[in-house]
Amino acid sequence: MNFQQFLLALRARSGAFVVVLAATVLAAAVVSLLLPKSYKATVSLLVDAKEEQSLSNVLRPLVLPQERLAYMQTQMDIFTSKKVARKVVQDLKLAEDPATQAAFAGETGGGGSIEDRLVESLLNKLKVETSQSSIIQVSFSSVNPAQAARVANGFAKAYIDTMLALRVQPTREAAVWFDEQLKSLRANLEDAQAKLTDYQRRQGIISDDERLDIDNSRVGVLSEQVLRAQEQTFQWNSRERQARELLEREGSLDRLPEVLDNPFIQKLKTDLQQGESKLHELAAQYGVNYPQYER
Repeated sequence: MNFQQFLLALRARSGAFVVVLAATVLAAAVVSLLLPKSYKATVSLLVDAKEEQSLSNVLRPLVLPQERLAYMQTQMDIFTSKKVARKVVQDLKLAEDPATQAAFAGETGGGGSIEDRLVESLLNKLKVETSQSSIIQVSFSSVNPAQAARVANGFAKAYIDTMLALRVQPTREAAVWFDEQLKSLRANLEDAQAKLTDYQRRQGIISDDERLDIDNSRVGVLSEQVLRAQEQTFQWNSRERQARELLEREGSLDRLPEVLDNPFIQKLKTDLQQGESKLHELAAQYGVNYPQYER
């Protein structure tokens, strides 16, 4: 059969091809109309594998490709775990929805756990994917677009909370252990101190120590007072020496710090200057024989 004969054969059966194609398109259209619409919500999360490096790997900060793949696979397993799905059911309170309860009662007759059934249903509609990057894409399908977005975001939040709990739990357990050890050591210390105090009391050591402490305290107070008196004596001797030196040089005592810092003396000096200024004004205006000037 040559090419021309092949074309003639196709033309002879073109009607059958058209009928089959039309039937296929019609069937696909009917199925798409009969089946309920499904909406898919996708959440992308960036996972940093370097955060999980231990202190022993500080000198090797780069994560090997096989380590990253293993870590990403672990994160995907956590995403699709029943623990995370159960947390989604509890956080979103899906088991309390009346429509969900009615559907569960109709399918199972009220037997079993509605929470377990919801966990299985969520995991069946959940899809977790990753690529060569550090991004995990979580998709959830539902006939209700709002519900699809709500559950997808719920899985992301439940995953983050679960990872945080996995990181914090060892620290909490270590803190509890250290607290218990501290309580035990504190109890042992208090017991040892009580035994020591009892022994000192029976041997008459405490009273002597107390008297010694009192004497030491008194000596300390007296020593502090002596030092303070010596310091004041040194200051007064220094001031007296400065005053004598000024007098010997026929200087004015007004330059002494005690005089300069004394507010009463400074006020008297100000009043004296004001009086002298007023006296000069009267002498210049009325003469030295003016009665006010003579006063």
